[in-house]
Amino acid sequence: DLVGTVTPHLERLSAATGETGHLAVIRGADATTLAVTEGWHTIRMHSWVGKTSPAYVSSMGKALLAGLAEQELRALFEGVEFHVMTENTVRGIDPLVRQVAAIRERGYGLDDEELEIGMRCVSAPIADSSETAVASISVSGPSQRMRLDVIPELAQHVRWHAALASRALGSVSGVPDGWPPPPPEPEPLSYLVPRSPSPRGAAAP
Repeated sequence: DLVGTVTPHLERLSAATGETGHLAVIRGADATTLAVTEGWHTIRMHSWVGKTSPAYVSSMGKALLAGLAEQELRALFEGVEFHVMTENTVRGIDPLVRQVAAIRERGYGLDDEELEIGMRCVSAPIADSSETAVASISVSGPSQRMRLDVIPELAQHVRWHAALASRALGSVSGVPDGWPPPPPEPEPLSYLVPRSPSPRGAAAP
């Protein structure tokens, strides 16, 4: 039960970051969303179960593509037209091969306003008992909050919760074979103001 096992970890990731969480798998050359968890920021990404996006513009999709050998990746996209969604969209198989190699090396995927201007997404793969990437999780939000300078810190949270979900699925290492080991449990995000309950009788903001 992929959704039932992973969703509690995705909910904790959304609680820690305040961002919308997603669980996705690869179907053909597309990434399909299987679960969505809501963050607590007022301004956040709207998504839905069943949403499908081309894997080459999806952070979750690219995290899963990074689990393929180059020959498999090229075969998967043979004959696939790369539609340009924004000025940041990857425009062909050669740059996509380079992108997924970088993802595998650093341990997380990034959609840097490639699907939609104003939105960013950070992802990490989920491994099963065979240490194979079977799904990925991510958090998405507005680029004004998910700035490029905070992405590495945010990625530690995504990778940490992905590792916990992987171990719940039977993975020993918490990551697919060939990926860097998961980070230690991260500190709360430094760029977020801690939430505190409103004083008794005070109006909520």
